[in-house]
Amino acid sequence: MKGRSLIRRIIGLALVPVLTVSCELFETHPVPKGWNEGPQGGEEEMEHRGRTPSENERKVLIVYSAGYNTLRSYLKEDLEDLQKGYVPRNGLRDDVLLVLSHLNAKYGDYKTPTEPVLYRLTADRSGKVSADTLLRLTPGPVTTKETMRQVLEYVKTSFPAKSYGMVFSSHASGWFPPGYYAKPEDKYMDSISWEAPRRKPSFTYGGPVSVYWPEPAEGPAVKSIGQEQIDADSYEMTLREFAAAFPMHFDYILIDACLMGAVEAAYEFKDICDGVGFSQAEVLAEGFDYTKITRHLLENETPDPVSVCSDYFDYYNARSGSFRSATISFVRTDRMEALAEVCKTLFARYRPAMEVLNPKSVQNFGRKMSDGGDRGWYFDLKDVLEKAGASEEDLAALQEALDGCIVYKAATPRLLGTIDIRAFSGLTVYLPAFGTEFLDNYYKENVSWNDATSLVL
Repeated sequence: MKGRSLIRRIIGLALVPVLTVSCELFETHPVPKGWNEGPQGGEEEMEHRGRTPSENERKVLIVYSAGYNTLRSYLKEDLEDLQKGYVPRNGLRDDVLLVLSHLNAKYGDYKTPTEPVLYRLTADRSGKVSADTLLRLTPGPVTTKETMRQVLEYVKTSFPAKSYGMVFSSHASGWFPPGYYAKPEDKYMDSISWEAPRRKPSFTYGGPVSVYWPEPAEGPAVKSIGQEQIDADSYEMTLREFAAAFPMHFDYILIDACLMGAVEAAYEFKDICDGVGFSQAEVLAEGFDYTKITRHLLENETPDPVSVCSDYFDYYNARSGSFRSATISFVRTDRMEALAEVCKTLFARYRPAMEVLNPKSVQNFGRKMSDGGDRGWYFDLKDVLEKAGASEEDLAALQEALDGCIVYKAATPRLLGTIDIRAFSGLTVYLPAFGTEFLDNYYKENVSWNDATSLVL
């Protein structure tokens, strides 16, 4: 993995599905120098060798890299790192490794249009990696619901498979309204205080949002779902838009972005994938180890996304200082309904206590940004109920439901050298006592978890 760090952060365009047979080595297109280009035999060679491609055997992995933002250089390195790991053999393996990449021309340049590109990576017998361009897209953000769905429709039609998986890499901010995390006070006049409870009048969202994402004044930079910066506008998707972009079911989705490890996100994804891996806190920009991802997800007969999560944690847990900073969990989404049933009962039972909780008493995974705004909206699910006075019996019922859906979880002792982790259930949740009327109204109208649990009435 790389030796630098920035912080990672829901979001893209009109798609022009033009088929090509090779890709040009633009500076904005992260095909490492020395790579071959063009088709390397493909389906015809497989058939000639007596192995007919079978959709009953094929595994497809798409790395969806939305990097027209402050993460440009890091996401470019991530895609280059893919060549250092396992790449499916062209003509010998039926598995498919796809990359959707969108980078700005250079760091900080948000005005020069660049083409997003979908390409396939394959290796020949000697291990030399080639990139075959499949689609060139109209310049613009790649994480609108319409663009993502068209890309995935193309993948579904072109590569029918028994298994689909995605690694999504960009900025992200969990279930929050587009643009809210960056500038809540400017867009919504909703300043946040650690004094509980606090409420403000509601305001209506309308995007795109004219802001640049804030970065911390000190410490390692971090990665909020799929923000891209086009000129002066920031484009993002809501959780529901992200989920609506999937035309087929995925075995797993791994999100290499900040603050997505929320119960709200896991519940929203229950109908589009079997499992999701994500971080409850901010993700250092190095993110996942892209040299090992394909080994776990493509090389073996059965994809192993949990090992991607454990590799991520082990890497950061071995570092020191503010760079020893990581939270991660992998969640079975088919068990989310059971968790929702338990939480609905407990939220109703302990609502009066939850509404007056002092947020300082509850485990939080956010932090103060350089613009002075507190972004501590991400609270540990179990700790909220524990601090609200839930009985041992109720906490045991909650833990049983959590154990049923959380396959893997891990956290370093501290985050970014400033936040102590004393409680970690593997999922965060909104705490209305630290919210606003605007957030409450948005939550009721746009978050499916609230439909299932009535956290906010």
